[in-house]
Amino acid sequence: MNGQKSFWFPSMNIPDITQALDDWGLRVSEDQIKKPTGEVVQSIYMVVLQQLTGISRDVLQEPVNRALGAVDDFPELYQNSLNLNLLLTHVTRLAAAARVADFSIKDLVFPEQDRTRSILSAIINFIKFCEEREEFLSKLRVQSTAALEERERVGTQVVDLQRKIAEIKQQRLRDEPRCQQLRDENAKLTKGLIEAKNAQAALLNEFNTLKKNKSALNTQKENLIKEVELITNSITSIRSRIVQSPDRIKKHISEMGLVAQDERSAVNTIEAKTRELKTKLDALGVFEQDVKMLNDILQSVYSEHTQMEELYQRLQAFKAELDSKRILKDQLVARDDRAKRQMNNAKEKLERTQENILEKRAKSENKIKELKKQYEIMSEERRENDKVVEETKQEADELERKMLEHLRKNENELNALLAEYWNLRHQTDVYMETLANKLGIEVSS
Repeated sequence: MNGQKSFWFPSMNIPDITQALDDWGLRVSEDQIKKPTGEVVQSIYMVVLQQLTGISRDVLQEPVNRALGAVDDFPELYQNSLNLNLLLTHVTRLAAAARVADFSIKDLVFPEQDRTRSILSAIINFIKFCEEREEFLSKLRVQSTAALEERERVGTQVVDLQRKIAEIKQQRLRDEPRCQQLRDENAKLTKGLIEAKNAQAALLNEFNTLKKNKSALNTQKENLIKEVELITNSITSIRSRIVQSPDRIKKHISEMGLVAQDERSAVNTIEAKTRELKTKLDALGVFEQDVKMLNDILQSVYSEHTQMEELYQRLQAFKAELDSKRILKDQLVARDDRAKRQMNNAKEKLERTQENILEKRAKSENKIKELKKQYEIMSEERRENDKVVEETKQEADELERKMLEHLRKNENELNALLAEYWNLRHQTDVYMETLANKLGIEVSS
């Protein structure tokens, strides 16, 4: 196949494949792998799918039954195709995880020997790799637990935020009439403030005018007082110069009466003007108090206007915070959905892992029981072997003792033979030497 060139896992031979399937509870012969059929490979893929994901035939049958329940006419016609398509979906995902990207329906219905062996090699190697990565599965369980806790925490936060948002909405609805009332009052106060400012300006102008008039009248009063003093002094001096002539006295008296009458009328006029000015001064004092009251009212209006501005700013900030809370709520809802999906996936993986662990544990317990039985048999055989070994050891010791005795005997005999040999050689040398001397032959030693 095309994937053979980019095959990721090492290729397994057929005995290794059958041994792995046998370990997982499916006995398959080598001929069935060499000449695969659709029924055999479907059974094999079902076993490896259950081994890794915990999905059994019963689990696959449930959605098929639900789908067939919605079919009114001849549902049995669709059963095999639904089962096959569902198995194809799961095995395709498993094959993709095992780096086999081109798995198709042909591999389930019309399998080929080399391609089937390569796909099984990839999937079996992938499953063994997952079994060796038990630590990773433990981390996955921890992450699943953390995801569950995160989901609960996020759910609690979402509930709290929803409750706070509901309270904020209710408070906003309750505060809306008051806010509208405050806005209306603010508009009225602003309008009244403008009118009060205009009135204050007019009153200040009138006050300044009256103040100038008061200063002028005070100056005029002082001048009149000075004139009265001068007139009084003049009258005194005139009286001192009065002659005793009756006519002249009468004339002067009449003239002075006229002058005094004029002076009285002037004094009365001045007093009337003084009273009028005093009345105006009192009115100005009252007006000044009114102006002070107006200033106080304006200050209070300013402070209320400032409070209204602060309330309006707080309202705007509250609206902005509400919008941010809504955005945060949407984000938290999205995070909650992601956490739910992650938790469901982790839960499914955890359930499949737990089922695999339980199955492996059961297999391990069965294997341990078998090993215990074998161990007991081996222990019995070992005890018998120990007896045989002990007997053999005793025989070996006896044999070794006999061998040592035999060696000592042989060594003694060998020493005697060597002594005899050297004696004979010495005698031979003496004989040869004697013979050579007699024959006159020179013999080398």
